[in-house]
Amino acid sequence: MFPAESVPTIEAACVKVTLRFFRCLDLREHETAAGLFAPDGIWNRLGTTLTGQAAILAALTKRPADRSTAHLLSNVWAETADPDHARVHYYLTLRESIAKPNQPTTHRTGGVLYGTDH
Repeated sequence: MFPAESVPTIEAACVKVTLRFFRCLDLREHETAAGLFAPDGIWNRLGTTLTGQAAILAALTKRPADRSTAHLLSNVWAETADPDHARVHYYLTLRESIAKPNQPTTHRTGGVLYGTDH
């Protein structure tokens, strides 16, 4: 077992990283977003498994410049696995805008997805 006082610390830290990651995506801070992963971290993105910060950064730099996003997380909670690890659960709704020159901006909202980060 591990001391109860360490539980809120690891849970809060993992929730903070999850929220910061999605904020970095929306702000197009790709290097910071990739850097939030462990050097050998894994991200299952759109059906593709990306392993390592370099692979994650490479995928993020391919995001179209005319696409802006707002990742809306709700019902965020964490559960502790051990003193150094927690799993973060959330519902994710994606709002997206695509602004092409001389065309009306396209707005889309994706369905609510259930996600976990660990």
